[in-house]
Amino acid sequence: VKNMKIAFDKAERVAARLSRKLGTPDWFLGVGIEPYLREGFMISVRVQHGHSQDVALPDRINGVKVKVVERSIARSLTAVTRVRAAVDGGEVF
Repeated sequence: VKNMKIAFDKAERVAARLSRKLGTPDWFLGVGIEPYLREGFMISVRVQHGHSQDVALPDRINGVKVKVVERSIARSLTAVTRVRAAVDGGEVF
């Protein structure tokens, strides 16, 4: 995988498949695609704080780097509120 740039569409396909595979347990907060150094893009699997041990994933899926990130519920809800406000053109305090 060295010197191979991961395209966004490939990361997006892997992320969608991974999201379907994980389903909708309470601790699962979502899957995101992020820039990753010089490799292009990586997938971040966001889980509720204390539940990273519930996710057994390889370091890479189809060459795309996968990282499990723990988040607190409050932080996740704040991020969603900010995004919704930005989309709606509202203010966030």
